[in-house]
Amino acid sequence: MNCIAGRHLTVDLQLRDSKYLRDEAVMRNLLERMGDTLDMTIVAPPAMFKFPWMASELERFTSILESSQDYLVETAYAWPHIKRMREHLEARKKDQSGITGFSVWLESHCSIHTFPERGEAHIDIFSCKDFASVRALILIREIFGDSILQGGIAEIERQRGGYMPKVNAYALT
Repeated sequence: MNCIAGRHLTVDLQLRDSKYLRDEAVMRNLLERMGDTLDMTIVAPPAMFKFPWMASELERFTSILESSQDYLVETAYAWPHIKRMREHLEARKKDQSGITGFSVWLESHCSIHTFPERGEAHIDIFSCKDFASVRALILIREIFGDSILQGGIAEIERQRGGYMPKVNAYALT
């Protein structure tokens, strides 16, 4: 018998107004409401990470690498990578960078990654329990409203019994 073993929805958005993409409260609200909207069992409050917080961690990591003479002698190829990491860190320090948020559900998860410098948000929803994708899209439209310039949606229905998944792609208008 062919039945759904889960649904996976990814939504890629291009926004007119990047203020949403820097706003941790908006992203937390999206994650909290998504679990309720899709009737999922929320295991814990969303974990939120605002960048460039990460820049300080990368800075510490590259400093450790640079100070480790034994490591650098053994792996001379690491120098170009460290240089690129340093350049990336310097560029990120100037950005008002985005947010990564993750909500864990008993049935799986929802995550969001924002890139204000590009006006993009990427939302990923997966559950072993089937859900109405349209409800998720209505919530996304409610939260971002007229700020949405365009969006792409990929929806995968995972099938039990070794059947190939059903894949659909749509434009969000």
